[in-house]
Amino acid sequence: MTYRQTFPPETAAAKAGFSTATAYRIEADPRLPSQKKEPRGRRRPDPLAPYWDAEVLPILNAAPEIRVIGVLEELRRRHHDLNPNIRRTLERRINAWRADKEGWPAARFLAALAEHEAADRGQRRIARHLAEARLPAGKSLATLDFDAVPGISKAKVMALAAGDLHAHR
Repeated sequence: MTYRQTFPPETAAAKAGFSTATAYRIEADPRLPSQKKEPRGRRRPDPLAPYWDAEVLPILNAAPEIRVIGVLEELRRRHHDLNPNIRRTLERRINAWRADKEGWPAARFLAALAEHEAADRGQRRIARHLAEARLPAGKSLATLDFDAVPGISKAKVMALAAGDLHAHR
């Protein structure tokens, strides 16, 4: 509220475009809302808590380069009731464990985590789009009969599929 430096709260609020009640609230506590909140913590219990120390860490210590899917399969073999949807949580925990064990700087760990998340989101997005499209299995542009649809140019469709955005002219 820079207007407050020279005007009373009512005038400063009017010039800034909010109510006088908001002006008095800001004056009483000038911290940003993000600075007032306590860290949220976990919203649900850790699904790996009963298994991490007793089972996952011994596997990782014995074979540090083991793939996450291998650890998940072993856990599911031992515990049939374990939800298979914990894979992403397990991947994050194992990546954090490896970063801590190898002494990665925080920036390297965050970059690796962001890269992993982006790849995972991309794969899930493609799978979601394919499911929404409901295309028959085995259909592709190579099997499309362009003669059955006379208004479509095969050359333009293939150019667009290849990424040539100027082909539509």
